[in-house]
Amino acid sequence: MFRCLCLVWDELNLKLNMFVCHSYLRPGVVKAIDEFKASVYGENYDQEEAEAAAAKASRGDAAKKRKAITDAASLKSAAYDWAELADNGKLKDMTVMELKSYLTAHGLPLSGMKEALISRILTHLGK
Repeated sequence: MFRCLCLVWDELNLKLNMFVCHSYLRPGVVKAIDEFKASVYGENYDQEEAEAAAAKASRGDAAKKRKAITDAASLKSAAYDWAELADNGKLKDMTVMELKSYLTAHGLPLSGMKEALISRILTHLGK
C-alpha cells in the first residue's frame, strides 16, 4: 500500500480501481479503498467527473450548431451575385437577414445598422 502512495495521482486512481476490481470478494478492503479515494478526491469525485464530461460534450454540440448555421448562410449567400449587387447599388434594397447571410458566410461581424452591414460587405468585396 505504501508503494501506491508514491505514485502520481492518476496512476494511483488506476491502481486503486484495479485493486478494487480484483478484491471484490473482500468487502472490508473495498470499503477501505473507497474511504481512501473519498479522502483524496473528495466525496463528489464521480459526480464532478460526470458533470465535466457532460459540459465538454455540450461544447461540442454548440460548435456543431454554429457550423450548421454558417453552412446554411453560405448556401443562402451563394444564391446572389454580390459583386453585381454592389456595383448596381442594390444592396440597400436587400433585407437585413439577406445581408447577414453574406456576413455570416464570410465570418464577418453581424452587429450594426443596415448601413453598417452594407459598408462591411462593400469593404469585404473591395469596393
